[in-house]
Amino acid sequence: MIETILTLEQTELLQQLEVVSRRYQKRDQRIERIQDHYRREKAGFNGEKQLDYYLKLTSFSQACQLASLRLRRGDHYFQMDRLILTRAACYVIEVKHLSGHVSFNKARQFIQLYNGNERSFPDPLTQAQLQSNQLAMLLSDLGYAQRPIHPIVVFSHDNVILNDSEPEDCILIQQLPERLTVLNQRYEVITTFNQIRKLANHLKQLHVRKQEDVLTRFDIDFSEIQVGVHCRHCKKGLVKRVHGTWKCPICEMKDDDAHIDALIDYRKLISRYITNKQARYFLKVDSPYTIRRLLLKAQLPFQGKGKQTRYDLNPLV
Repeated sequence: MIETILTLEQTELLQQLEVVSRRYQKRDQRIERIQDHYRREKAGFNGEKQLDYYLKLTSFSQACQLASLRLRRGDHYFQMDRLILTRAACYVIEVKHLSGHVSFNKARQFIQLYNGNERSFPDPLTQAQLQSNQLAMLLSDLGYAQRPIHPIVVFSHDNVILNDSEPEDCILIQQLPERLTVLNQRYEVITTFNQIRKLANHLKQLHVRKQEDVLTRFDIDFSEIQVGVHCRHCKKGLVKRVHGTWKCPICEMKDDDAHIDALIDYRKLISRYITNKQARYFLKVDSPYTIRRLLLKAQLPFQGKGKQTRYDLNPLV
């Protein structure tokens, strides 16, 4: 069983794209780009999630894994979809969630043929090798003994077709358990599991989550974002504050805590902190006393006094 040291989580980019796709009010080319970007990010995340199942099928009894590990070396960052640490070797796994025919041409370009259209991508095996090289240099910087680092590219889509001539480390996700077993038998055990776990936890401490600002990326002004509290039942309307609760004018369902999801949207898209005034605007509630009660009821940490009070939304996420 592989011990998970760093679990897979949705990136800030994926979370923000999901919020913007729901709250961007205009129906223009930007919303098409946002939704397309969101679909691709979501597909990639789902592809990485599939790794968890297949890694459970490996024969490893003493190994650690870190998902979406992002590390800094010098002035640059590098990120690995999945890093597996065993007593014999390290495995850098790059996940591609693509459908259709995929192949490498003589120029080592990576080509996808889908619905009659060809697209080229950077060579994922070269990408995984570069990540492996950067990891090796970082481990050396940190004073760890040299160890084998093996790159693997995994294709996770059910409808992908690989050519027989592809490199042996470009495989379908179903082949991953067997491939890892074969590879690990090639390498000699060089360390203890306690040392592997210590290394994994050290790398986790060095992990730097990538910060995103989707509004700036897509040139969207905050005024273009729909404010208000969405109905969590019918998903169609904005609920209204009525007699101490939220009521949907469409499905007529009542929900005491509907505002929590809106505050989470604010946290993901705008800021970790929110003031009473900002919450009144975003939740579309006029009364500062109502907002104060809602924020205090949510047991959010706060700092400052009076109008300068800021509530920390992090506990909600």
